[in-house]
Amino acid sequence: DRRMDVQVTDQGGQRGEQGIIGKRKTETTDFRFEITNRRSQPTEVEVYDRYPVSKNKSIEVEIPRGATEPTTRDLDNQPGLVLWRKRLQGGASWTIRHTFEVTYPASERLRRG
Repeated sequence: DRRMDVQVTDQGGQRGEQGIIGKRKTETTDFRFEITNRRSQPTEVEVYDRYPVSKNKSIEVEIPRGATEPTTRDLDNQPGLVLWRKRLQGGASWTIRHTFEVTYPASERLRRG
């Protein structure tokens, strides 16, 4: 719908390493979704995305403070699938901050997919 404007900005997540013994790496992903309703009437908006899900106990996924809390997590029993839902008034904007941190042993490599 051309009357709904969606801008997605990669906020440029960070990478870091910590620890002397048992070093761990942390990778932060940070996206900002800006949704603007250019209609004159309210519209129900739904935004779907994913958080990573680790099958390895040494890999931790955390949602930092400041991230926008999803309306629903693990949507339809699908781990990591999230939904943000909001009734957006005509002419109004809504910002979603989709952020997560993945921490893992420095000796391991993450496999994405």
